[in-house]
Amino acid sequence: MTTAKERALNANASGGVRAPKSRLLTLLGRGLITRAYEIWERKGRPTGREQEHWDQAVQEIEGEGPQPERGPVVPDPTVSAG
Repeated sequence: MTTAKERALNANASGGVRAPKSRLLTLLGRGLITRAYEIWERKGRPTGREQEHWDQAVQEIEGEGPQPERGPVVPDPTVSAG
């Protein structure tokens, strides 16, 4: 039995959202699969709507704009280097 996440990936691979590899990797890194799964759960776990949930997840994530880049980790001055 396949999971909703697997079905979402399969729907995308079979002609869903077409994106350059770098864009897709960015979306995946920002939780695309998890977001599509959460949408599926919120809507009552319907069958046959994987592509709709995938596309909605893409739109939501892209609408959030770019994630801020993390800067270098600064050591805590209260901890001795010991």
